[in-house]
Amino acid sequence: MVGNGYETLTVTGKSVRSARGTLISGDRHLSDGKHPPVVVIPGIDVLLDISVNEAMDALLARRDAQRLVAWLAAMPRAPVVVAAGCTATFLLAEAGLLDGREATTTWWLGPLFRERYPEVVLQERRTVTCADGVACAGAAMAHVNLALFLVSRFRSPALAEQVARQLLLDSGGRQACHIDYSSMNDLPPVIRRAEEWVKNHLAEPITITEIAHAIAVSPRTLARRLMDTVGRSPIKFVQHLRVREAIHLLQNTMLSLEEIALRVGYSNAVSLRRVIIRDTGRRPNQFRRVGE
Repeated sequence: MVGNGYETLTVTGKSVRSARGTLISGDRHLSDGKHPPVVVIPGIDVLLDISVNEAMDALLARRDAQRLVAWLAAMPRAPVVVAAGCTATFLLAEAGLLDGREATTTWWLGPLFRERYPEVVLQERRTVTCADGVACAGAAMAHVNLALFLVSRFRSPALAEQVARQLLLDSGGRQACHIDYSSMNDLPPVIRRAEEWVKNHLAEPITITEIAHAIAVSPRTLARRLMDTVGRSPIKFVQHLRVREAIHLLQNTMLSLEEIALRVGYSNAVSLRRVIIRDTGRRPNQFRRVGE
């Protein structure tokens, strides 16, 4: 972004074609020595027919990606603002821009991101983070939230709020309720077994000892693997699965919140409502289908 407009920078300065076939004209190339005051890096498609780890290895090994990482690493820190979303957050991490800072990424890449960049304070439950002028957005549609963040910062919070209202955007800023561990290709078998067992016992009181015994590991091993893989303690892991199931029931049944609470292991609707609001930033009735 430059002044009141924007420029498209490419590695060569020439036009490039997006993964969807759109031809994008390049205004200038990275190596001209100029750094605009705001840099926004879009998400980059990765191959989904191989493991997530292999896909990110392939992305980061590309020559254009390496040149971009080098350019980012050499960028003067102030007053430049750098923003990236989804897979592009890995480029920021590769350039060292996220070291010691809070960041987010799309939830299904969270475990891999945490493994690769342990020095980054990953907050994948958040939709958008910003620390010292480096902003990150989570899953694909979080680019909208990232755009609102930039509008708020460089124009006014009031304008950003007005745009959000006109577009009927949810400003909760959290990805937590959308995280689905079962869709993560590289999730370790021990975590998959734990998830499956918990899902089958949601209505019951659950302890870490019971989960560990059911999947034949020690409680300490389970706690360590959960924290290393999904960044949650066993208690938070169970709570997340309960909230996710509660949201599913809110969206797909006419059960009362009291009935749903009992089905997912909470003693009453008040307790479940409190947890849903805390984890998602939304009230339970906001998950009901329109017209029901």
